[in-house]
Amino acid sequence: MCSGDGDIPLWMKTDSGNASDTEQFAKILQQFKKEIDWESLFVADCAFYSRENLALSSNS
Repeated sequence: MCSGDGDIPLWMKTDSGNASDTEQFAKILQQFKKEIDWESLFVADCAFYSRENLALSSNS
């Protein structure tokens, strides 16, 4: 994840190339929010948008 003011790297997680983005995005977002606590805007591509991810992210 990068900042919006110059794309400064803030947080990174590597995973298996076989891991499904749809299954990982909400979990990654929750972990990021636990480690870096400030008001943020998150932008994701279409792989994020699933019923499960929206439910997980609304509980964060």
